[in-house]
Amino acid sequence: MNEWIVPAISGLFLLGGAFLAFLGTRGKTQTDAKVALEARLDQRMSDEIARLDGRIDDLKDELKTKSRALSAATRIIRTLVMLWPGAPYPRLNSADVDALDDHTIPSAWRE
Repeated sequence: MNEWIVPAISGLFLLGGAFLAFLGTRGKTQTDAKVALEARLDQRMSDEIARLDGRIDDLKDELKTKSRALSAATRIIRTLVMLWPGAPYPRLNSADVDALDDHTIPSAWRE
């Protein structure tokens, strides 16, 4: 009986040590997994923010171009109004004139 007691106690200590090592590394691996997940999420968010920032810049450029075109159209129509010799006046669509937001076009020119 004595010859089995020492190996049994040693085996229990080894099993207990292995179990404690497992418990000690289990929390670390869960923490490492959480850190890795957070890093992937941060990278995705950074990529998405960069993509949206680029899209916003593209929209700003597009808006500037359209604004310049609208300003040019307004200046052209304003010049035509000043140079028009008299009746009969051209008939412009009221909605188009309102879209230009130009109040210098005479109301007689609107349909």
